[in-house]
Amino acid sequence: MNAVAEQRIKGVRMSTAVPERPAELPGGGDGGGAGATGARRRAVPRGIGWSVCWITALTACQAAFMVGIGLLITGPAHHLWPLTAEDRVNRALEGMRTPALTGLSSVASEAGNTLTVIVVTLMCCLGMLLIPRLPLWRQTGFLALAVSLQSLVFLVVTVAVDRHRPDVHRLDGSLPTSSYTSGHTGAATALYGGLAVLTLTRLRGPWRTTVACLLCVLPLLVGVARLYRGMHHPTDVVGGVVNGGLSLLVAGYALLTDGFVTVPPALAPVAGRRQPVPGRTVVVFNPTVTDQADREALRQVLERHGHLAPAFVETTADDPGGGQTADAVREGATLVVVCGGDGTLRAAADVLQAVAYRSPWCPAGPATSWPAT
Repeated sequence: MNAVAEQRIKGVRMSTAVPERPAELPGGGDGGGAGATGARRRAVPRGIGWSVCWITALTACQAAFMVGIGLLITGPAHHLWPLTAEDRVNRALEGMRTPALTGLSSVASEAGNTLTVIVVTLMCCLGMLLIPRLPLWRQTGFLALAVSLQSLVFLVVTVAVDRHRPDVHRLDGSLPTSSYTSGHTGAATALYGGLAVLTLTRLRGPWRTTVACLLCVLPLLVGVARLYRGMHHPTDVVGGVVNGGLSLLVAGYALLTDGFVTVPPALAPVAGRRQPVPGRTVVVFNPTVTDQADREALRQVLERHGHLAPAFVETTADDPGGGQTADAVREGATLVVVCGGDGTLRAAADVLQAVAYRSPWCPAGPATSWPAT
């Protein structure tokens, strides 16, 4: 176990999820320890400013792209196919109206209504912050940012591109915004598409694919409903899907990947140096598969790499590791090492993944399959 532990400790680098409340140095109180803690408290993860600039720049490019397509549709390409066939599509859908289909289209259209999108987004964000043991800040920010970016770009596009709505009887009356793009479809794409991404990345089980597919179908139903109700041309709906999809790409790459925000310099490991590492180290271990000799070997490995006086926390039958890991991160641990079998590693991984916290694993036990996954 000594070699395995040392290899994993040397290779670990924490990413964006540095705890908001920095831990104090072991035994730190007054003097240098307090000063160092204060300095770290003022530090913010590197890359936040760059990430904001990157999001702003890409959003501007997205708005320019959507405006350009809109001006092309209403200008030079107005008399070209397939734009010339759009009116026939709208009239055909008008001729297919029945009371039952009209009622269903009203329900589907409401799924992309502004009030519905706002309420569902707020409920999902609050749920991700309050229900898990550790708040899912990244996932919450991803969903909120995607919906917000879509709305911002939509407002810019409707101001820049003046396109009349289809020349059919409109079931929702006259709206003040332009026909291009479909705001209902764009908002539904950003919201339900974002929830589909979170479903695939955060949940387990074979049913998650089914749920994600159903969520992806919702924006399509909203788009068809808007066409049926005579509120948009087909290209308006396609533009809404593209706008919502681009917003998801921007928000996802900025918040669900590790490319921008990194650990503050004070907490980053320094290659080739064996100086004490600031912060608290916690080892979550399963006592049934990690004996005293293993713990002592791991302690020596940690101390050789600057992690002095690590705290060892046992798992229990009622809590196989998730609660102990959540408490360690919540209390400001800068390094969490997990030792145990599949159950311990998976329980801890659920918590650490929620905050994008990279941690070394020390598999133990005869049935451990973690290294192969």
